[in-house]
Amino acid sequence: MTISIARFLSKSGLENINGHKYKPSELTPLDQALRPWLDWLVEFFPMWLAPNLVTFSGVGPVLISLCLLFWQCPTTAELVPRWILLLFAVAASFYIIMDALDGKQARRTGSSSPLGQLFDHGVDCMTMLPYSMFGASAVGVSAGRLLLSCQMAAHMGFFLAQWQEHHTGIMATKFGPIGVTEVGFSMAALVMVGGLIEPQTRQDFAAGPFVSGVSTSDAFAYVWIASASVASLCSLGTVFSHLWKRDGVSAILRAALDLFPTMSLVFGVFVWSEASLIAHSRAISCFTAALAFLFTAQMILSSMSLEDYQWVQPMAVPYVFVSVASLVLSTDFSGTAIEVLTVFAFGVNTWWLFGIIGQLRQRLGVRVFHIAKRSVE
Repeated sequence: MTISIARFLSKSGLENINGHKYKPSELTPLDQALRPWLDWLVEFFPMWLAPNLVTFSGVGPVLISLCLLFWQCPTTAELVPRWILLLFAVAASFYIIMDALDGKQARRTGSSSPLGQLFDHGVDCMTMLPYSMFGASAVGVSAGRLLLSCQMAAHMGFFLAQWQEHHTGIMATKFGPIGVTEVGFSMAALVMVGGLIEPQTRQDFAAGPFVSGVSTSDAFAYVWIASASVASLCSLGTVFSHLWKRDGVSAILRAALDLFPTMSLVFGVFVWSEASLIAHSRAISCFTAALAFLFTAQMILSSMSLEDYQWVQPMAVPYVFVSVASLVLSTDFSGTAIEVLTVFAFGVNTWWLFGIIGQLRQRLGVRVFHIAKRSVE
C-alpha cells in the first residue's frame, strides 16, 4: 500500500467511480411527509441551476454563522448573543431543506454524477463542527473535555456511516424512525429555543442541577454522546456481521484497521491537557474537525471508487503528538503549535479537494457549479 498525506484516485478507481450508484437507507416518516413539499419546491429552481450550487448555497449561511460565533465568542467563556443562535437555527433549517433539494435538482436536470455525491457528503461532513458548537452553546456546555467529546461523537458517527457504506454498499441515514432530517431539525429547534432565552438566564439554567451532582448542560452532553455512541455501535455491528457472513475474521480485522485514523482523534479527546482544552478550545475544535473531514472524505471516496481505504494517515501523527505534548508544554507554546497545525491541516484539505475535483472533472466531463448543455437536453 502506497502511503501519502492524502490519497488520490488511481486509474481503476476513476473507472469504478464512474459507475457508482448511491444506495441510502429507506425514508423516515418525516422524509416521506416532506417529500411532496420538496417536489413542489424544486420546481421553482431554474433548469440551469447546478445541484452543487444548491448544496453550497445551503451550507454557506451555516458556515457564516460559525464564523460569527467564533468572532463574537473567541472562547466559550463569553455569553453567546441571542441573534447568533437564532441566525444559526434559521441557517440550519435552510440547509436541511437545500440538502434535500440538491439531489432532486440533479435528477430533474439529468446532471447526477459521482462528483455531486462527493460534494454533497463532503459538505455534510463540514456541518459536524457548526452543529456541535451551536448545540453546545445553546445548552451551555463550556470548554473542556466534555465539549470535545460531544464534537468527536458527531465526527465518529458520520465517519462510521461512510465506513458502513464502504463495506456493505448501503449508506446508513437513519436509526429506526429517526434519521438525519429529524436530527437536523431537532438541533435547529434546540438552538432556536436557546436563542429565545436571555443569555444570562440561559447560562444560569445550564449551570443548574439536572439531577444530584449533574448540571443541565452536562446532562445534555451525556445524552448527546450516548445517542451518537449507540448509532456508532449499530454501524459497527452491521459491518462486522456483514463481513463475518461474507469473508470471516480476516475481513473484520481488515475493516477494523480503517478505524485507526479516526480513533487517533478519539485518543486525543482523552489526552489533551485540560489547560489546553480551556485556553485553546476553538483551535483544538477546528484542528479536530479539519482532520475528521480529511479522514472521512477519503472514506467517502474509497466507498465510491471501490478502493481500499488508506488506514495509515500521516496527518494523524501530529495530532497525537501535540495532544500528548500538551501535557508537558506550556499553554502558550502548545497553543501556537495547535494553530500552526490547524492552518496546515486546512491547507492539506484544500490541496486534496482541488486535486480530486480536477480528477473527476477530467474523467467524467462535469463541472462543479455548472450544468453542461448535454445534461439538460
